[in-house]
Amino acid sequence: MTTSNSAGKWAARTASTLIFMAAALAALSAPAQADIIYSVNFGPNAPFAGRAPVSFTGVESQAAAADSAFAASHIWNNLTDAPDPTFTTNPSFSGLVDSTGAASGVGISFTGSIGAANDVPIDSSGSNAVENEYFLIGGTDTASYAITGLPANTRVALYLYAPNFTLYDSGYPTNKPSRGYQLTANGSVISVASGPNDNALAFLTTDASGDISGVWSTPLGNEGDFSGFQLAYSTPTSGSAVPEPATLALFAVSLTGLGLLRRRCR
Repeated sequence: MTTSNSAGKWAARTASTLIFMAAALAALSAPAQADIIYSVNFGPNAPFAGRAPVSFTGVESQAAAADSAFAASHIWNNLTDAPDPTFTTNPSFSGLVDSTGAASGVGISFTGSIGAANDVPIDSSGSNAVENEYFLIGGTDTASYAITGLPANTRVALYLYAPNFTLYDSGYPTNKPSRGYQLTANGSVISVASGPNDNALAFLTTDASGDISGVWSTPLGNEGDFSGFQLAYSTPTSGSAVPEPATLALFAVSLTGLGLLRRRCR
């Protein structure tokens, strides 16, 4: 009876210890995660109304406040098109670089007539450097777009920029918040108003091809000024994470405990 009880206790203790060890092993083998970030600024490729284009660099403070993934310094893709009144049909941009400057297969394309412009004041730092330049839709109130080359079925944070001003073009009534746009993105509808601090953060899942696509439209019948975007997603780093000292100590204690239990039950 004593031998049977001892064996039962040994089995129970061994099972508990093995579960504890399995948890420690899982922690040891879990891959580290890294944020992959793409930052895109839209603007003209030549002066518009005498105003030179600006290439934005660094951290955009509003995006950083909205999501910590955007808080580190980034390399930006400054994508340009002909300044209004010249428009490009179906422009596309490939080989975007990530926040570290590494080239990728990510790109963005538009179907429609697209131009570019900027507004005053021209500012080379802070939010204004992104938000006073923009792409606009010409001749119609809609265009379609596709961001391609992302991992399939992956959750992403998408931060959308609109101009930091709120007025119609000259000839229209003033003081109307009419320069924003609406974006459909893999079934979601995102409205982005124009004006200071009126950007938008959304969380989406890429489709089976690794795309985010939809329609860029201007429900108010304006230009639908689209200043740019940032997107971020997490991906496992190559290899396994380096175990922390506390995790290694936990694993060592598990092995020691297993040995002690075995000796006591002999």
